[in-house]
Amino acid sequence: MPKLAIAIGASLLTGFAAAAFFVGGSEPAERAGERKYIDFDNDAGVAERLRALESAVSAERQARQLLEDELLALYDALDALENPDEADDPIQVSTDVRDQRNEFRARFGGSRRYDPEQRLADLTEAGFSVSRADWIMQRESELRMEAMQARYDAMRQGETPSRALNPDNLLRAEVGDAEYEMFLQADNRPTSVNVGRVFDSSPALTAGLQSGDQITHYDGERVFSTFDLTRQTMDGNAGENVVVNIVRNGVPMQVVLPRGPLGINTLRGR
Repeated sequence: MPKLAIAIGASLLTGFAAAAFFVGGSEPAERAGERKYIDFDNDAGVAERLRALESAVSAERQARQLLEDELLALYDALDALENPDEADDPIQVSTDVRDQRNEFRARFGGSRRYDPEQRLADLTEAGFSVSRADWIMQRESELRMEAMQARYDAMRQGETPSRALNPDNLLRAEVGDAEYEMFLQADNRPTSVNVGRVFDSSPALTAGLQSGDQITHYDGERVFSTFDLTRQTMDGNAGENVVVNIVRNGVPMQVVLPRGPLGINTLRGR
């Protein structure tokens, strides 16, 4: 039992160090160069650099999720070691570790622990039938495994993982935008791009965009994220006028902007 407790303690210390980076800390400069699969070529075109950035963000997100899952599993094991009814020789956990455990669970426990019944309830509440929700859950799991394997194979070969491996994008392509929006709603994720600051002398300001507007379409194409919006701005001919659909205070509206940077920053949230 003591050896198991020591092993879990060492794992938790490693997890805390990594979590400090993922949850809000910074990466030591001497280790930055070790992340070889994120390699930006400053001489590459904008589209290529955007794809590289998307791949990097996707890899970071997957690594963070795996870390959160591992920490939660270790905390569960630690719970059992503390419990006199489950452990032959219960251990004492320091106040610091207990506080860190409670804080971590408060922030991530609800979103990371997978409860199939709750997941099914969330999907049906978002508008899916029970049978369709079952299919969505199964297909989502399959796509994530396929993407994980493909990303692993690419990194083993020293290649940059492709953005096409993103399981959410693959699911969107299969189910269409209407059901994908329901899927995002079930996860309580954004379904539009929320405008934060509108920069001075920007096309967005000239067109009348305001802080708090929600961008839903760009040139007729549905956008769910900043990446969607940025990709759409790079299609077609630079500078041509495009229609942008927004929602302002619950009211759908349209504005016209030249294709290119809008001149805004965005806010997280739905």
